[in-house]
Amino acid sequence: MADKRIVYTNPSTSNVVVVNPTAARLEGESDDDYANRVAGLVVPNGVAHSVVNFDSLPADRNFRNDWAISGGSVSVDMAAARTTHMNNIRTARDKKLEELDVTFMRAVEAADSDAQASAATAKQALRDIPATFDLSGFDNSADLYAAWPDGLPRPAEG
Repeated sequence: MADKRIVYTNPSTSNVVVVNPTAARLEGESDDDYANRVAGLVVPNGVAHSVVNFDSLPADRNFRNDWAISGGSVSVDMAAARTTHMNNIRTARDKKLEELDVTFMRAVEAADSDAQASAATAKQALRDIPATFDLSGFDNSADLYAAWPDGLPRPAEG
C-alpha cells in the first residue's frame, strides 16, 4: 500500500487532499480493506474518496491548489491554473508598478519630462499585461508555468 494514496476534495476549501496511509495495518487486511479503513478515519463523513497510485498524481506541483478529481483520477484543472498563474503575474506586475511609481515621482521632482514619459510608458505596458498576455493556449501545467511576460521579473522560487 506504500504506493497508494487516498484522495478527496476538501468541502471547505475545494482543494484536493492527498493522504498517505500510515496507520497500522491489521493482520490479513487486504489493500482495499486497509485503504477503506484509513479513509474512514481521515475523510470527512459524506465526502467521496478514491484510492490512486502515487505515480498517477500530477508530477508538476506548481499548480497544486488547482488539482481536481474526476472519475477517480487527479489532474490539474487548467482553467483554474490559468487564473492562478495570471494572478501570480499580476502580483509580480503590481510590485514592478510600485517601483515605477517611485521612479516616476523622482522624475517629477527633478522636472525630468523624458524620465516621466519613459516611466509612464513602462507602467502602461505593465497595466496591459492581463489583456495582452494570453494564457488560453496552454494545455499542460509545465508549459503554462514556463509562460511569463518578457521584461517582468519572476519572483524567486520559495
